[in-house]
Amino acid sequence: MSLSEVIKSTLSTMKREGRVLTPQNYQESFCREAKKSGLVLEECNQLDIYFKKLDQNLQKELKTYHLRNVDELIAYLNGKIARMAPQSSEALVQSMLILIKRMAQVAEQMHNKELSIIARHTAENIEKVQNAASVDKLKEQWIDFLTTYDDSYLERLAVLGDVDKEDLQKSVHTLVDGYSADHELHIPDIVGKLLVASLVPSIAPGMDDEIAVISSQIRKDVNVLDTEGMHSDIKYAIRKRIDLDKASLKDTVFQLDEIADAVSKRLIQIIEQSEIKKEELAEIKKELENLDVTDKKSVTDIHKRLLDIADILEEEAGALNREVKSQQIKISAMDKKIMMLETDLEDANKQVREDHLTKVYNKRALEEKLRELDAGYRRYGRDFTLFFIDIDHFKKINDTYGHDAGDAVLRIFAKVLKKESRDNDFVGRFGGEEFVMLLPETTVEGGKQFAGKVRLILQKNRFVYKEHRLKLTISGGVCQRSDVDSIEELVKTADSYVYEAKNAGRNMILPK
Repeated sequence: MSLSEVIKSTLSTMKREGRVLTPQNYQESFCREAKKSGLVLEECNQLDIYFKKLDQNLQKELKTYHLRNVDELIAYLNGKIARMAPQSSEALVQSMLILIKRMAQVAEQMHNKELSIIARHTAENIEKVQNAASVDKLKEQWIDFLTTYDDSYLERLAVLGDVDKEDLQKSVHTLVDGYSADHELHIPDIVGKLLVASLVPSIAPGMDDEIAVISSQIRKDVNVLDTEGMHSDIKYAIRKRIDLDKASLKDTVFQLDEIADAVSKRLIQIIEQSEIKKEELAEIKKELENLDVTDKKSVTDIHKRLLDIADILEEEAGALNREVKSQQIKISAMDKKIMMLETDLEDANKQVREDHLTKVYNKRALEEKLRELDAGYRRYGRDFTLFFIDIDHFKKINDTYGHDAGDAVLRIFAKVLKKESRDNDFVGRFGGEEFVMLLPETTVEGGKQFAGKVRLILQKNRFVYKEHRLKLTISGGVCQRSDVDSIEELVKTADSYVYEAKNAGRNMILPK
């Protein structure tokens, strides 16, 4: 059997068995199919090769952990090195460092770009570690990769061909999507990109939520341009963009008017303060009116008087210039102060809206977004769905492993939610181990499908904290805005589903 046939057989077997396409599951199934077909591949025997090179006592100890791949062996050896006493195990530590470096070098050759980067960084820095904190920093990169890696792109592997093992994701997308030898232009995609660019306001500082939603829909699927509903939405978005630019321009002109008015008032003030010069100019004007222009002496007097006027105007212009420069210095100082205040205000607003631990929206920001979506629903009929999530047995994690472990779980869980969410979704921590996701333009069926995907990702993976492997599950409730009378009832309904899921055994999403 050829390598291409083994790959095809692996995908068919996984689909038949209902196994989720994760890197671990794919590697195990692939090696099993290769072994059945009599195909010997070095990458399927890496764990055994390194396992046999270890000390007999260490091999015996490792057998109790049932390690499945090289990544888990690296994580275990990292933890063991951190626990060993340097004075009694220096030789063993050096051997393990070399082994970890070699395994990292092997992992670097795997067909995944993100994995190669982490492995290369580990190989370059493993011998430089000075303390447990340095090891934890390296280990955290591997943990993040293992718990948040998205391998759904493997589902696109339908056509076989040459595969670049350093970047499997790029290879799969190239094989499935394909393109002609002369690289024909995808006109609808280009039109979609140009249309999205045209919706961005040219004067206003940014687009509002409604334009952002329409732009996101076009970017995700350019085929929506063929629908009548999208035609109407685009016309609305263009009008909205023009209105935003007009409003911004009007605001700018208003500010310029205020500045011009202030300058005019200041000029009048300066002139009014120069009473002596005004009187001198008036006297000179009167004398000029009375002079006889036919008299030669009068012409000389006119010339002298005009020079006097020029001197007065020059002196006044100098005084005005000095006053303007003085005001410019004051304005510049005020501008700097305003910029500092704006920066402080921006930081303060971010802190007010962001949960300090998980870096997602806090409860207050979620409630604001919920009111915004509700206004869009009541005004334009734009429906949305709320997904209420509670981490199962979270108190037990805190009680067993400590609050640091609980905080680590919350941070990683928030990363999973953000990674799986769309650009226009809102992720927030409602309180404690409770999270809420707001899914615009989504039905309850779509919300349940998304929630089920998150639940399976957590169920199939293990969160590693120090030497402990933690199993994480969730209970969730999904409710659509159009199914209830108010946003208060929306939250209450989704929360009640979570309560029912807890009582029914946890690790489930309701309604089914």
